[in-house]
Amino acid sequence: MNARDQEKVCHEGFTILRADERNGKHIIKFKDINKPDSWRKMKKEFKSKAERDRYMKELFEENFWYIED
Repeated sequence: MNARDQEKVCHEGFTILRADERNGKHIIKFKDINKPDSWRKMKKEFKSKAERDRYMKELFEENFWYIED
């Protein structure tokens, strides 16, 4: 999905999530209707990649409006 596609999806009400690693820290980045043109970091910090991945799985199960890029 390119940036233009992501912007269209966000304008439909979805939040796009992406697992990432920055400076050795495991994070989740997201785009939503408020800022569909730039990635932002979720506030929660994770101790491991597995913890981050479990949290993302929970988000997808709880909310239909989350999708993964």
